[in-house]
Amino acid sequence: MPIDWTRPYSASQRLALVDRATGAETPCGDVLVRGGTLTRDDGTQCKESASVTVVGDFDPDPMLVRLYADFSQGAESQSVALGTFVASIDSDSYDGAAHKLSVTLDGRLTELAQDGFEAPFTVEAGTPAVAYAQAIAEQAGFAVVADPSTFCLSQVRSYGLDEDQSKLDVINDLL
Repeated sequence: MPIDWTRPYSASQRLALVDRATGAETPCGDVLVRGGTLTRDDGTQCKESASVTVVGDFDPDPMLVRLYADFSQGAESQSVALGTFVASIDSDSYDGAAHKLSVTLDGRLTELAQDGFEAPFTVEAGTPAVAYAQAIAEQAGFAVVADPSTFCLSQVRSYGLDEDQSKLDVINDLL
């Protein structure tokens, strides 16, 4: 029987390391997650971020981090993946028994927002925009699921002329 969300339940958070190439998860061992925040905002470029306090030895580099919420109610339990993030450790303290780390978790779109192009390029009119945007993300190492689209660019577009233009900027413009 599934969890009855109208009755009391307990919840905890945990982290798993995620291999960038394969997507395979590895448990983080004896690391405890003590509090944090998760923010999702469609009004921002990268859409999601989180911050957590971690107790224990934790070194996510070069892996991604998946944040889970684990719920239990009697004999029932359920785990929900809240997101997969790029982790950075903001601070690390040691009290003689354990490390306590403040960790910022940035959404994966941050990687595209920080990645630019080596040279300017042009996308011709008539190019399928969704397929082109998908190719940019896939070449950057992302697995993409996109619905087929017949939308094609009506005019030539030039990108990479501005040094600050990121791959995410181009993808958003195409879409």
